[in-house]
Amino acid sequence: MLHYPPGQFQSKNLSLLVLIHGDPTDPVLNQFLPNAFYWAIMAASEGWLVLDPNYRGSAGYGDQFLAEVRYKPFSRPGKDILSGVDQLIKDGIADSHRFTVGGYSYGGSFINWLITQTKRFNADLSGAGIVDHASA
Repeated sequence: MLHYPPGQFQSKNLSLLVLIHGDPTDPVLNQFLPNAFYWAIMAASEGWLVLDPNYRGSAGYGDQFLAEVRYKPFSRPGKDILSGVDQLIKDGIADSHRFTVGGYSYGGSFINWLITQTKRFNADLSGAGIVDHASA
């Protein structure tokens, strides 16, 4: 799901916020619930272009898509998310120098892994994610 800031649907080089949902099987839906887990629309209203992807492992795309994270819970969804970011930059929609990533629970754990794989994000917002996988 891609949320544009109000009135900026045709704009280019927008600041990008990538939100990674918690519970890898819990899909992003086109809905608004005013709580801490559904803040994509609120971030868009503050001027962010928000990519809220249903990466591999999200429900609603068939059993194979859901099962593809079983043994690679970060690297396979990571490919999906980074390819989405790359496409937004290639199309000139997102600014290649102004983007960040955020997530909570599984999303926080995912971010803790992702920032060890790439230095592309300017900032990261990680909530309630596992930091030390060896001791978890």
